[in-house]
Amino acid sequence: MKKNIASIANDTQKAIEYLEKGLRFGPDNALLRSRLAAAYFDVHRDDDAKKQIDILLAMKPAAGYEPEHEEALAEVKKLQEKMK
Repeated sequence: MKKNIASIANDTQKAIEYLEKGLRFGPDNALLRSRLAAAYFDVHRDDDAKKQIDILLAMKPAAGYEPEHEEALAEVKKLQEKMK
């Protein structure tokens, strides 16, 4: 049985691997990017976190996914505050 992201929440490196893999299949997924940025920040990969944030901030929401995009933006704004 495959683990999902929630079940590996205590294994940040494994979560990063899953999130990076997810982005290979859905590079325009704003929530994946925001959560990958947070995971990078958790393991002190601040430059990688900033890169994901910059990509997300430059993205336009996909049609039909505006609420998810807004949720991702809210997440990265909180993350940016932590990074200061």
